[in-house]
Amino acid sequence: MNDKAYYVDTVYGDKGEIVFGEKRSDAIYHSEAYNEDGRSWTDIRAVRQPKYDQFAIEGSGVPKSVLLQGGWWFECSGINEDGRRCCKRLTAEDDPVIENEGVYCRGGCYGRHMDKQAVK
Repeated sequence: MNDKAYYVDTVYGDKGEIVFGEKRSDAIYHSEAYNEDGRSWTDIRAVRQPKYDQFAIEGSGVPKSVLLQGGWWFECSGINEDGRRCCKRLTAEDDPVIENEGVYCRGGCYGRHMDKQAVK
């Protein structure tokens, strides 16, 4: 298998992700954008991202820490002071905490998330 990395997104810019496939059409077919809301094939674009090809071999996807260093941002998965999900946009400059699939603001949001996990 010779999977390559593609940045797959809709023309609306609402479903950006790295997807692996042997060819562009494979990446589109396996993307969230294609598999959601019955979007038209023509509404989805895929652009090669060879710098992420190595992660196809490892099989675990591109780590969020690597994506952050590449200029990506993620919403905080933590809990804000109001008890709701924070959702602040975090970049590498924010030095977020990355745990499992979550990206968290340092301090408050991450701490409240950990407190909630301890109660479960």
